[in-house]
This record gives sequence, structure tokens and C-alpha cells, in this order.
Amino acid sequence: ATRVVDGRPIWAGMAGKGMYGTNYLVHHSNVNALVEAAKKAGITHIYTEVAITQFGFYGQDSLNRLLPVAHKAGIAAIAWIYTSLDNVGDDARMTELVSNYRTPSGDRADGMLMDIEEVTDSASVYTYGQLARAILGPDVLFVASVFHPFARPGYPYAAIAASFNVIAPMNYWHSR
Repeated sequence: ATRVVDGRPIWAGMAGKGMYGTNYLVHHSNVNALVEAAKKAGITHIYTEVAITQFGFYGQDSLNRLLPVAHKAGIAAIAWIYTSLDNVGDDARMTELVSNYRTPSGDRADGMLMDIEEVTDSASVYTYGQLARAILGPDVLFVASVFHPFARPGYPYAAIAASFNVIAPMNYWHSR
């Protein structure tokens, strides 16, 4: 919480109201209209799905289209990866690929959001977090999208907190 990057708290890119956008939405939408509507709705950051463990990093085209438009509008774009943590090393390498990706315009994601739902044992979550944090370095915003505490009281929040800058509980379908 105290990490400062470029004179701002590392979590500042997530302050405000966020929006999740699956790759399908970003890939098949007019991104100018999408970003304009998001801006009018007060959205400050967009999580855009770009990779899933089983399919790899498939969202380069979506990043190429979205990042320059979002950045021009003052909206942060955070790359969203759905991890299974079946192979922690492979997920960490995929995280590195996404984090290092630059669009042809030179833009890069403003942070990384890891959707951790498949494997929720403390050892896997902790190991992945520590490995990915070591690869990414201390200045990359690292967000964990996790189960809402009411949905999964036994979720390994302490393992998440050891490596991630922000914990973003999902509350769209896991909770009653």
C-alpha cells in the first residue's frame, strides 16, 4: 500500500470505478465508442481479458486496439489473465509475456489483474504470487481478482496479500 511509482501510489491506477471487459467485448466492439461510453459512466479503469491458462496470451489485438484509445481518454487499462495455477511456472511466464507486451503505438498495460478461481490452495497461490512478483519487479501494479469473502471464507487471502498490491473481490456471481 505504500509503494510509490512515478510519484503516485502504485494502486492509484485502480482508484475509482472499474469495468471488466472480456476479450470478446473488446475484440468485437468499436473501441472508440466503448471508451467514450465508459468515460461518460465515470469508469476510471478497464480490466481487459487477454489470456487464459489453457489458451495462452491471445489478446494482443485487443490490447493493440484498446490501449491507445483508453490512454488518450485518461482511462487505465489493466490486463486480465484467468489463471488455473495447474502449472505455476507456465502461468508466471504467461504473466511476464503479457506484462512486457507493447502495442505498435508503444502502449503497455497499466497493471496486471490475475483472476484466481480454479486453484485456491495457499501453497499454489503464494508460490505463483511470489514468482510473478519477482519476474515483474516491484513497480508493476499487481491485482488479484478473488472470491468475495462471503462466498469463500476459506480463500487464501493471506497468500494473496503477500505478493499483490490490490485485492479486488468479485461480487458479480459468487455471492448471493
